Amino acid sequence: MSPLQFHLALNVSDIKKTAHFYRNVLGLECKEILVNGKQRQLYVDFFGHNLAFDEKHKYLKVAKHYSKQEIASMLQNRVVPDMHFGTVGLSYNEFSNLTKRIEDKHVPYLIMPTICDRGKSCEQLFAFIQDPEGYIIELRALKQTYTLNQIENWVQQDKGKTVSEV
Repeated sequence: MSPLQFHLALNVSDIKKTAHFYRNVLGLECKEILVNGKQRQLYVDFFGHNLAFDEKHKYLKVAKHYSKQEIASMLQNRVVPDMHFGTVGLSYNEFSNLTKRIEDKHVPYLIMPTICDRGKSCEQLFAFIQDPEGYIIELRALKQTYTLNQIENWVQQDKGKTVSEV
């Protein structure tokens, strides 16, 4: 069976700004197209998955942009934003390279790169950022590869999880 892949379509108000972020900040492959000579769309290879953005100026529901105070509170309290998307399949090296790119581009973290369950078989790294349209992106790297059922079992039994800064 091939790896799980997803397609996520989101609305944005500015395709150029969105393309710049995903291409130049995250280093992902992007393709901009024009549909019917007028509708701007952006397709992003999001770590092997299809992320599509449709430029809408009418009927656009904009994602929430967090204030500096809200970001500081999230960082201090390690609050995970509830509505987000992301990747879980990064290697530790890929995670390190990606977070270096993010820091070099001065993108603020909602949650700094953090290690969870250090030294355990389920050890993982994660961080949260926000794109220019306000969409929240989780970046996650697992020390080992696991099945979806194993990950779900950890979530269900996850009462004593330990978290620390990377």
